[in-house]
Amino acid sequence: MAFQFLPFVITPEQLENILGSFYLFVGDTHVPLNYTYTPVKEFIEQYSGFYELLCSGKRIDFRNNYALMKNYFITTDMSSVMFGKEHEYNGALYKMYMGTSRGYAPYIAPFSFSARIEYERVVVSTRESYLTERSDVMGFQLTFPKNANDLESFEDFTLFKKLLYKITIPFMFKFESIEKKTNIRISEEALNKIESFHCIRNRNIKILNNAEKSD
Repeated sequence: MAFQFLPFVITPEQLENILGSFYLFVGDTHVPLNYTYTPVKEFIEQYSGFYELLCSGKRIDFRNNYALMKNYFITTDMSSVMFGKEHEYNGALYKMYMGTSRGYAPYIAPFSFSARIEYERVVVSTRESYLTERSDVMGFQLTFPKNANDLESFEDFTLFKKLLYKITIPFMFKFESIEKKTNIRISEEALNKIESFHCIRNRNIKILNNAEKSD
């Protein structure tokens, strides 16, 4: 299945404001029977640790920093989320995420960043493996199936996008004298910190601040 992605780098406070319009929930096979949803502040605590590590200049390793990189689904209608198939696992009872009545829910997950020169142009990837040598985790992204725009849950994707675009600009940089505009959305506050990110500093990338905000 093909997906559409909305990668972003914003501060924890900015992300908390956006997520104030949503519920977060896990979509696991083994979900505690009494689970309803995950409070936004719980995810923001995770994201704050993630963002702090990015700003420190350390490389985020999926194996060592797994607790900071958990995925969550989002929805504006928690009543549409379905859990079922109660089962036993390791001696305890669990339920399973069964989807939503509104269709595929968008989910938030980390994205990687790599930049290289090919045929005198900059090629940027945000979907390489976290474990490959040339890619780094740079931020989080919202993901939704590309051909599912007729689902009610697509409204959640577009709402998140609208709120994100209000506070961000396209990330632009210069790499080996070549300028590149990306589809990564970044806030002005995060732009002031991004030069210290491992994925930027390690590649000698020069940040460009002249991108204009989108409507």
